[in-house]
Amino acid sequence: MDLEYIQKNISSATDFVPKILSLHKPLYKQKDYAMYNVDNHQVNSLYYRPNKTVNIPSPDGATDKDGEVVMIPTIELVTRISLGFQKLITTIGTSFATGGGVELKAKTKEEEKPMFEKVQDIWNKEKLDFKNYDILETLYSQKEVAEIWYTEKPKTATKIQDVKLKCNVYKPSDGYELIPVFDSTRNMTAFGLSYVVIIDEKEIQRLDFYTDEKLIKYIKTDKDWEIENTITLLYGKIPVIYYPAKYSIWEDVQQIINRMEDLISNFGDTNDYNGSPILFAEGEIKGFSKKGETGKVIEGENDSKLSYVSNNAVPESIKLEIETLKDLMYTITLTPDLSFRTMVNLGNVSGIAMDRILTGAHLKAKKIQNGIYGEGIQRRLNFLVSAMANIDSNLEAGKNVTISAEFNLFRIADTQEKITNLLLANGNLPIIDHFSSVVRGDLCDNPKESFDLIEKNIEKQNAVANTSSSTGNNANNMPQNQ
Repeated sequence: MDLEYIQKNISSATDFVPKILSLHKPLYKQKDYAMYNVDNHQVNSLYYRPNKTVNIPSPDGATDKDGEVVMIPTIELVTRISLGFQKLITTIGTSFATGGGVELKAKTKEEEKPMFEKVQDIWNKEKLDFKNYDILETLYSQKEVAEIWYTEKPKTATKIQDVKLKCNVYKPSDGYELIPVFDSTRNMTAFGLSYVVIIDEKEIQRLDFYTDEKLIKYIKTDKDWEIENTITLLYGKIPVIYYPAKYSIWEDVQQIINRMEDLISNFGDTNDYNGSPILFAEGEIKGFSKKGETGKVIEGENDSKLSYVSNNAVPESIKLEIETLKDLMYTITLTPDLSFRTMVNLGNVSGIAMDRILTGAHLKAKKIQNGIYGEGIQRRLNFLVSAMANIDSNLEAGKNVTISAEFNLFRIADTQEKITNLLLANGNLPIIDHFSSVVRGDLCDNPKESFDLIEKNIEKQNAVANTSSSTGNNANNMPQNQ
């Protein structure tokens, strides 16, 4: 949809809104996201995995006219074990991509420094590192997410600098339909947010439509769509960062997960029937010992035999298939197996070795950081610069500054190995000053006070040592009696 059509028709709610809603094809699919919740897994479906109908003897021992025991049809529940691998893959993938944090960097001229500092301040106050995790987790699992920025003016504000720039994250799972509007070159020219609110116990549908110049709030009344409010925007850009993905992070292994759930559930059913030892008897058995009886004896005829029935081949084949499927699932999704058993078996490996083990996870993290997620973070920074330059004239000199995001990968730190390598590289010379080591040690609440106390103690020890040395020298210089 081109910008000319939007500008021409945006004021006609009755025609424009239905057109926008009809053209939109959401990436989010409820049936796909349903797999994020184990309760919705295929193995729990009564249609796919029905319970069994079995016949059991009548509890009262009733018989039919032929003297046969009456059998009563009974529903027997089958085993249903659903595995939360979708959530596990999402959590690990999100943590590796966002766990290292983001560093904001810019080559600024003197007049551009206030803008850079303002963007850093907004980043910290809005806790965007935490929002980054929420955004990527939603992108991985729901295939689309949006952050929308707005201004908030505190009641005590007296100047433009007091206006706060804030943002909210919107997810399809929360009931929001995200409607990006692109032109023929795939540039986002507008954005719609469709949702339902409850007013006087009645559902009211709304659509907030953003352009780079204004926000129009549409509402559906009993008659038709109407414009409820129009707000002029001064940001210079659309205040929406939209993150789309073609596939959920687990989509390629959904069939593998289904198969694993079937295997484990079937094996559970088998254990219910055959897990306890089965005693097979040949010939006539006259009597059994009682439960818990010592010196147990079973009486039988001369040709009678007793033996336990077991089948070890089937469980081994099931175990092999489950292990193979699990390995394929982790490999295909580039997800490391961080289970307790796996990590214990690794032993004490170095930081470099651990990085090699986690290469797949780092590659996946880099892919999303260099892809739509990284692009979205860069758009956010560009928006913040544009918005603050338009909101606060004191920051206008920094409107052309380029602030970039440098993503750090999640790593298990091996500080001792790093220090050893640096000492080897510089000829075993010191690599950090005393005060910095106290700060980085993170063992005290006030590093400055602790450092001063350490220095005073060192000075006292040196003074005592010098006094002892001086006293020793004087004693050696005293004349000896002959």
